[in-house]
Amino acid sequence: MLCAGQVSAQSTWPVITLADTPYEKAMRVGDRYIRQAGNIRSTVRQLRFFEHGVSFYERAIQAEPMAAEPHYRIAEVLNAYYQQGPPKRVANTMLRHWERFAELAPLDPRVNETLFERALVHTRMGSDEHYRKAIDIYKRLFVRIDLQSSPGTSAALRFSNMAEIYMMLGELETAIPLYQRSLANYPDALYAFGLAVALDRNGQGERAREVMSTHTTNDSLRRLTEGAVFFVPHGEVFYYFALGYEVLGRSEEAIQQYQKFIDSGAHPRYHRRARENMQR
Repeated sequence: MLCAGQVSAQSTWPVITLADTPYEKAMRVGDRYIRQAGNIRSTVRQLRFFEHGVSFYERAIQAEPMAAEPHYRIAEVLNAYYQQGPPKRVANTMLRHWERFAELAPLDPRVNETLFERALVHTRMGSDEHYRKAIDIYKRLFVRIDLQSSPGTSAALRFSNMAEIYMMLGELETAIPLYQRSLANYPDALYAFGLAVALDRNGQGERAREVMSTHTTNDSLRRLTEGAVFFVPHGEVFYYFALGYEVLGRSEEAIQQYQKFIDSGAHPRYHRRARENMQR
């Protein structure tokens, strides 16, 4: 279970002046297309305007190869449009431009935001290679930010997301302490659910159900599919529901959710544990 941040393309963009260099002309036209896209309801037309905007940012890069800003804007525009996860081709384009932005403007404070978004994109791409890249990015982010002064919610989100990736990789001994650090920073039920699932998969069934029981109500389980929460792959969510239904005493529903988890093919390394829970 991972949580995404809020996308806000243009909200932090510096204003391009009215000078007449090819770079500034291209940036202004690109910005105009992006602003117009925000007022269009048709998704087809909106995408066309986004693509026009991106094409002018690419012209700006050609005019000023060492300019960081157009790289940032291309990635942010694509990230704003594909909020539910971009196609692989688009994801690779976003990652390339975010990386180039960080290379050209390493001291820009927005780099921290882009690192978080890059980690999410790698996670959504759903392979061990991309999971490892996401972990490396979170580690870089922890080096760049001051956890003591960072809001508890921000640190908790990053620890929880990183823990989830380690669980996807089967590294539960690393995931569990990260979930615990997440809860220490901010006691959110969502992070407790992740800890409970990790404990259960690590053979600590009794402790897992204690954690789950402390934070689970009929209403709280709805949060597993609300807001910015997402699972990779989506079938992973069924394990969370199953464990939640267990502690609520809804055994038949728990069995159904474990079976749906197995049928989805999500994380086969944990199918045996799901079957053991169904049998028990």
